[in-house]
Amino acid sequence: MKVNPAVRHDRHHAVAGALPWTAPNWVERRPLAATLAIIVGVFGLVGASAGVLTWLTPGMGETARREIATLVLAAATLVLLSRWSAWRAVGITRLPRPRHLTLMALPVALAAWPLGFGIEGGALALAAALVAELPNSFAEEALMRGVVVRAFAHRKRWLAALVSGIGFGAVHLVVLVWGASLSDVVPLIVVSGLFGIGYACIRMVTHSLWAPIALHMLFNVSQNVGRGLETLGEGPSTLILLVGAVAFPIYGLVLLRRAPRN
Repeated sequence: MKVNPAVRHDRHHAVAGALPWTAPNWVERRPLAATLAIIVGVFGLVGASAGVLTWLTPGMGETARREIATLVLAAATLVLLSRWSAWRAVGITRLPRPRHLTLMALPVALAAWPLGFGIEGGALALAAALVAELPNSFAEEALMRGVVVRAFAHRKRWLAALVSGIGFGAVHLVVLVWGASLSDVVPLIVVSGLFGIGYACIRMVTHSLWAPIALHMLFNVSQNVGRGLETLGEGPSTLILLVGAVAFPIYGLVLLRRAPRN
């Protein structure tokens, strides 16, 4: 992959579709290395948080420890974006345009279908779950669809989507820290990676990070409080999940192919 020499020496330079930031030059010169660094950083931060919390508060429940570790990750992400002046570059300061909302119909349906069968605990439980999910979705999207996608601004967009998805899947290995078995983690990695490709495409089509953040939150919350699994059973629900995991990235890549960079 060749990069314009002028770009190598000017980290403020922006090509079509890329806004300037002050990240170190190597982030754009070696975007794969930057992606790997983010994955390792997430592992290290979450693992360290889990270890410290277990040592300081051995009686604390796992759910509470996970929520605190997620807040630490979200805070670290905010610091990183601030240090790199990356708010505009990763799409945080821009909302999807009205014309983009119609493009979101299929992804929203794929994410929210369990809610169509009812909400465990009602509207209040749904609102509480959305608030609780925000730090996790923000951190993961800001890193994988924000920093990683921006790091690939001088490369092919489909490559940015692919690497973002693979990185997103790999990040979910972190659940091993909380005692999950590898047999449970592998399907999670595959499904997360496929959805991650779709999220990246939506990010690049809308030029807004809030679109994938909203989809990410909606998906996770729907899986937790929606009554789709309870109503349909594990087999049909798993089939719907797999169909969505295949359909979403294909749909996203088609949108990306048709969308201009600007």
